[in-house]
Amino acid sequence: MNCFCELITPVAECPSSRTSSLQDKKLATGQENNLKFHYGMNIKIIDKKIAESELREIAKDFYVEMVKGVVDVEREIIAIGGEYHMDANVVLIENGSKQQNIWGFNWYFDKSGNERIEYVSLINIRPTQGNRTMEVQDIFLRDKMKTIILKYLS
Repeated sequence: MNCFCELITPVAECPSSRTSSLQDKKLATGQENNLKFHYGMNIKIIDKKIAESELREIAKDFYVEMVKGVVDVEREIIAIGGEYHMDANVVLIENGSKQQNIWGFNWYFDKSGNERIEYVSLINIRPTQGNRTMEVQDIFLRDKMKTIILKYLS
């Protein structure tokens, strides 16, 4: 697992194990590409187009051929990286997003068209919001997610 502590000044002690508490994983802003880095994992908040090479670099940490992400459909930003969707979900929450606006997806590098995005995540199970499965059921919500995701990742 990569650690981006060296990108932040002053350099702080980096909790690199998954067993460290979320309070120990402080969020810091990196100047490069206006992206934010999460200590301990390569998770980035993306609010502008990202190069596929940079996206693939994030994917190397866990899945290589795909990367997990979450999208805030209200703020129109995404967070990419981490072992679980919840890792990126926490980063957006810590940065002002509201849970009801965050939905999980997977991005596949070697697929094309509509198959590149998979709208499946444990964080998507929300009976109170009308979504009872891991897959986002509402076609209008999926379309909004897709528009935001493609704005930054395509």
